Amino acid sequence: MLLSGQQTIKKARIVEVKNRIVRLLPIIVVSVSLSLWIGYSSKKAAIRARKFEPTAARLDHQLEFAGGATFNGPWGEVNSANITPDASGIGYYDEALFIKTLRTGHVGARQLSSIMPWGYFRNMTDEDLSAIFAYLRTLTPVKHRVDNTELPTECPVCRRRHGHGEMNQ
Repeated sequence: MLLSGQQTIKKARIVEVKNRIVRLLPIIVVSVSLSLWIGYSSKKAAIRARKFEPTAARLDHQLEFAGGATFNGPWGEVNSANITPDASGIGYYDEALFIKTLRTGHVGARQLSSIMPWGYFRNMTDEDLSAIFAYLRTLTPVKHRVDNTELPTECPVCRRRHGHGEMNQ
């Protein structure tokens, strides 16, 4: 069991990592494919993040980390994925898989989309990546299936088109 002083240090470390992520937000949001391991919680940071989302793709506050934002570019069209701790997001990730994914650019045998800036994360310390993972675990789980390997269909949850959209209620 952690002592209260250790808990305070751990919470301060999570806040520090969240602030670092906010500074990287433009790169991260533009590069979303895995719904980008971002962790912003303040209203100001959320507003800043929305500036980088296409106007038509703005998510309501409850879907901030639940994916579905569409990004078009030379890589084609991709949608950000759900990174909440729900089973439809990254609920099955453990800390080791999370760190391995950001170090290698692969989830198991599947390569991350080329717009996911995993290269920016690969050289972060294990401590920093663990803090990001710990923060993502504190998010409210949101059931929202998004799959870039499937043809886009209408999603009643985010009111957009993405793979597995029709499976959401």
